[in-house]
Amino acid sequence: MNDTVIYETLRNLEIYSEQSRWTRLGSLLIVESILLVAWSALFTNDPFPLKQWLLTALCATGLLFGLIWAVTGNRLSSYHKVFDEAARDLEKSFEAVSVKPYHLKDPLREQTKISLMHRLTSGRSIVAAVPLVFSMLFAFLAVVSWLDG
Repeated sequence: MNDTVIYETLRNLEIYSEQSRWTRLGSLLIVESILLVAWSALFTNDPFPLKQWLLTALCATGLLFGLIWAVTGNRLSSYHKVFDEAARDLEKSFEAVSVKPYHLKDPLREQTKISLMHRLTSGRSIVAAVPLVFSMLFAFLAVVSWLDG
């Protein structure tokens, strides 16, 4: 197999891993939103038997989904990094090519290493932080569920 085919494959795998992590984050936002709406509707409802337990079950589900999605997002980010670095390394061997897309990102990579804001807003940080924020929210709501009763 020649380097061009390997390069294209690595590029496609990188694109796939990038799309997968954002698609999965979007799915998490939908699921967590549904759980949040369900919790809100039950919380504002009149008391009924096992209300706190049902609210806690919704919170546990939201917390668990957030943790699972954070791990999954981190794993997909690791795949993305591996494919990106492999394609970047392979691109170095292409002497005749004047434009090397992976090397065009070098200034941004350096800026990301220096700037806290760039690190916090990177795709890797977002796909890990958003699910963890939802997990913390649902942990808080679990406590609130028992304060109401």
